[in-house]
Amino acid sequence: MRIVKSILLFLLIVMNVFCINKEDKNDKSENIKRLTKNVIDSSNMRELRKHKLGPSDSLGIDFSKGFLTGLEQDTLLLTAQFSECGEFGGRREIIKIYKNENYFNGRIILESIDCMSFTDKESKYIENKENIYRLEMQHQERVIFYMENLLKMYFLKQKTNKMESINHIYKAEISSPLEKSPYFTDKPFLISISDNSLNWNCFTDLTNYIKKTAVELE
Repeated sequence: MRIVKSILLFLLIVMNVFCINKEDKNDKSENIKRLTKNVIDSSNMRELRKHKLGPSDSLGIDFSKGFLTGLEQDTLLLTAQFSECGEFGGRREIIKIYKNENYFNGRIILESIDCMSFTDKESKYIENKENIYRLEMQHQERVIFYMENLLKMYFLKQKTNKMESINHIYKAEISSPLEKSPYFTDKPFLISISDNSLNWNCFTDLTNYIKKTAVELE
């Protein structure tokens, strides 16, 4: 009889341990699922924050339609004047951003230069290349980040380089059909900076990103 009781006791202990281990495994599995969900939720929240540049709920802004919806009939011109020809300047690149029906396009214009041949400002640009790209959400966001960096550079003071007349000039302006009306005499937005270091690459980064990732239009 004692042997039977011992066997039963042993079986009860084994079953109890087995059940505990099973519960532990279930708990671990649930914890893993919960942690995975938290990671996914966190990632989704980062994406939401990434595409939220401001308190849209309180200001009535719908970012789902893009980051440049305020342009409407206006055109945003981003210009870079380089200086590979020294004090005489260099090539010029322009990003012309405008609304076309329900989309935003970016027209990238490159005005090349021959440093050895030009004689005056009117004839120094020897070749123009234009490419038009469809600006999706991520491209519009890059434009906003570029504008933020441009504004930061405007308020920061750089050290002067050894040759003060050599620098890169970056400009952003908004061209509006209302400029010529009797109520508006100035451009609604205009900012310009000079990069004395020649190392500020934000404009080049923006154009390269658009060229590599945006759909080119005919």
